[in-house]
Amino acid sequence: MEHRGANYLAIGDSLTTGVGASKPGGFVSIYRQYASGALQAPVRTLLVARSGLTAAQIYRLVYQQPIASISKANFITITGGGNDLIQSVQYGRQPYSIEKLEGAIKNAIYWMTQLVLYITEMKQKEAIPYKIIVFNSYNPLESVPFIDQYIKSFNRGIQSLTRFPHVQVVDVYQAFKGRNHYVLSQDAFHPNNKGYRIMADAAAKKGYQLN
Repeated sequence: MEHRGANYLAIGDSLTTGVGASKPGGFVSIYRQYASGALQAPVRTLLVARSGLTAAQIYRLVYQQPIASISKANFITITGGGNDLIQSVQYGRQPYSIEKLEGAIKNAIYWMTQLVLYITEMKQKEAIPYKIIVFNSYNPLESVPFIDQYIKSFNRGIQSLTRFPHVQVVDVYQAFKGRNHYVLSQDAFHPNNKGYRIMADAAAKKGYQLN
């Protein structure tokens, strides 16, 4: 692999497309640079992401991709679930529907699980070393009552994905907690350059060992 380089598949929503950053690429371009440096080899990136997608929509987007784009990937990062949570809250209006929030959490965890399961099944068809890095969710709405407990619930579901082989979870929640003024962009929702750097650094700490 040190001669051929590596393939990096970046899957997700606006966090993967880099919305909020003044530099193009968000955490994806930084992580790719880190990987290339660690491997001392070129790393080719394929972006399968669109801003605004829910977890179910991300799954469908990946499902529509050529199987080779998944089976030949060495590094896979996944962001998702944030839009499910935000869309379930009538932002700026009371009251918040607890039932809607709970349903959104359950649905997001289900589709994130289906996504990892699908990738795992595709990876079994080729003996190519790989790792999957899933980012959990930070809380951009710290001022909204009750939201934090549901984000923690979602993150417990994300953490459970480590039961699948080759899966690691990056704890963005803890990295951003209490630092929104520092890590979020002017829209107070998406990360800024500093936030994306923190995400890339946290992913890099998972190492580049493939199996």
